[in-house]
Amino acid sequence: MTPTASVAETPALAASRHQLGALGRRYALRRAAALLLPALAGALLLAGLARHWPGATWPLAGLAIIILGFAAWHLAPLGPLPAAAVARRLDRCYPALEDSTGLLLLPTET
Repeated sequence: MTPTASVAETPALAASRHQLGALGRRYALRRAAALLLPALAGALLLAGLARHWPGATWPLAGLAIIILGFAAWHLAPLGPLPAAAVARRLDRCYPALEDSTGLLLLPTET
């Protein structure tokens, strides 16, 4: 008989939990980039327009500040997703997993 390793001793479980956390952080970074890139592009466009139309510098600068403030306001609550939310999302997107990612989050038996 070969001795079986308990669930608490396997490094694969710790690595899988780490990967779930990394996926949550990656999702938050992608969401931040998806929000910031258009806001920065709009602000740069307004800066270019302000340079070519000197009479409209202050209104365009105010509009650019409003756009960047709006983006910052939407970024404030954004943080990495908890591992449970990532597990639910993976189970929903990939039916072949059949709730196996949720099993990673169960407390280990020591």
